[in-house]
Amino acid sequence: MVVRLRRFCAVSIAVCAHAAVQDGASAGSVPEIVVTPTYTATPMGQVGSTVSVINRQQIEAMSPASVAQLFRSIPGVTVIETGGPGGTTDVRLRGAETGHTLVLIDGVRVNDFATTRDDFDFAQVSPNDIERIEILRGPQSALYGSDALGGVINIITRKASPGTSASLAVEGGSYGTYAGRFSGAMSKGDLSLRLGGAYFTTDGFSRRGDRDDDEEDGTEKWAGRLSAVYAPAEGPQVEFGVNAFDQSSDYDSFSNPDAPYTVDRTTISGYGRITVPSTDGGIEHSLTGFVLDSSRDNLEPGGSIPVSRFDATSVGAEYQGVKDFGNLGKFLLGTRLEYETAKNDAETAANFPGYNSDRTLYAAYALHQIEPFDNFFVTLGGRYDGEIASDGFLTGRATAAYAMPQHGTTFRASAGTGAKRPTFYQIANNIYAAEKYPNEDVNTDLQPETSVGVDAGVDQTLFGGRIELSATVFYNRFHDLLAFNTIAFPDGAYENIDRAETAGVEVAATAVILPGRLRAGATYTYLYSRDLDTGQPLPRRPEQTAAFDVTLVLSSRADITLSGLFVGERLNSSSSTTLLPAFTRLDLTGRYFLTPETEIYGRIENISDTDYEDPLGYNAPGLSAFVGLKWVR
Repeated sequence: MVVRLRRFCAVSIAVCAHAAVQDGASAGSVPEIVVTPTYTATPMGQVGSTVSVINRQQIEAMSPASVAQLFRSIPGVTVIETGGPGGTTDVRLRGAETGHTLVLIDGVRVNDFATTRDDFDFAQVSPNDIERIEILRGPQSALYGSDALGGVINIITRKASPGTSASLAVEGGSYGTYAGRFSGAMSKGDLSLRLGGAYFTTDGFSRRGDRDDDEEDGTEKWAGRLSAVYAPAEGPQVEFGVNAFDQSSDYDSFSNPDAPYTVDRTTISGYGRITVPSTDGGIEHSLTGFVLDSSRDNLEPGGSIPVSRFDATSVGAEYQGVKDFGNLGKFLLGTRLEYETAKNDAETAANFPGYNSDRTLYAAYALHQIEPFDNFFVTLGGRYDGEIASDGFLTGRATAAYAMPQHGTTFRASAGTGAKRPTFYQIANNIYAAEKYPNEDVNTDLQPETSVGVDAGVDQTLFGGRIELSATVFYNRFHDLLAFNTIAFPDGAYENIDRAETAGVEVAATAVILPGRLRAGATYTYLYSRDLDTGQPLPRRPEQTAAFDVTLVLSSRADITLSGLFVGERLNSSSSTTLLPAFTRLDLTGRYFLTPETEIYGRIENISDTDYEDPLGYNAPGLSAFVGLKWVR
């Protein structure tokens, strides 16, 4: 494995030297500020963790139909879409499971903890009103607790800017697709408000079977958002926000592509926060209350389980105190208390009928950021996660970054541990199995899944920031992974028996080839993954992925972008040796400003009409085109 990693490191560096991406922040501009790695606003060059940012400018330029399109060009990220728009969309970080990616929207955890995997389905998210997305890779449980074994995806929505603003957009195209979105904001004195909404509908195509001739599988979804901020020049600041998504999608059974099956998903998350700024070098205090309500209904008329409903609700509060001690560094202390309830109702006579459970969770964590000498930045963090009436777990993390501004170089490294507590579903399933099969050795005291991860990288800017290069190597080891073992089909039980490892190289490059005219970029990922018990690659993790984009500015009013995606061979499932073939997809986007406030844009997706499958048996969109009109004031 080491020889192969060295070989791909050399290839990756060569790719960096000849390629590049979106126009990002250059060395001579204001440094990129991120919040996810440390909970506090920190310049990117001072962060030892590996973090990628998708900013508002990139989202506006792409006008993507889904958030998944944004993730595909990020190194170390694997996206699996089951059957086009509205199908389940899984996101993996560095080869970890989908449930090992913690997802936040405005700081609120939105993973669906009522389901089997405790993951988040990105199909329901609308790109509307997103300010930026920060993708933090590597184990992050030392700050974020359970679920963050692979990393954290933090979706940060837009806030009102001074004055008033409004936007409106409509779009239509292939497969009977129509979409609309709006937003409005106002700011007066210390108070600002923002409201946004989006609607999307598509007739779609058959997710399984014959894509164009079998029954169409459509999707309809709504999204809405409301936020307010009260920020006086002195004294406490108050803010709150609510995000809501509702989606209804058709899907096909494995045996019948014309089955009238549907899934309805609703997610509502909200928060309220009061922040008391530090005065005279004191402590900055913040208290956040949060709530999440999530539901999913699977309706399969005539199926073995005609109705299966999942409901999850959490409510809690989190306190943070930040104190800057000058040369001794900055300290963050936090505590969290959360109450979760989850329920699954399944209409079945003989098998696992579901559950209705609750639990109270608590956590305490600390982070120390210090600059022991000029341009050398270190963070040390740790966290304890507990559960009333159950055991807890400890996690830790350390990072370092060394900047050489005179050379445009930053070296960084990190090491950390991660943990994920068993889901409600897994615990309840094993209790059911132990009662139904008393002669079987069923474990009703499942332990958390754990991971250890390390990475190291270098970021380099050249020619005054016109070229930016980044390369990272990483290694992750997973222990006590939960596997489902069948007792008598379809009944079974979960056990902490699986072990796995992933390692690889992530490379990214951006270049301004002709200032104001031509910019380009590329990313490349080599991913080694192994199930340590079978010796087989982990399923649905391509060994190689790559992406590029080239943007040509035709005039002060028009630009076009050609983007490409390569996904290498990958094993479809752990129970088979079927390899999904590699594929390459090309997309073209363009926009023209009719006036400074009005823009017409278009997308041609899958230009070469490539026939490919993300997971085996699920169709992907063919050659398709979309056009839209956007007004911003």
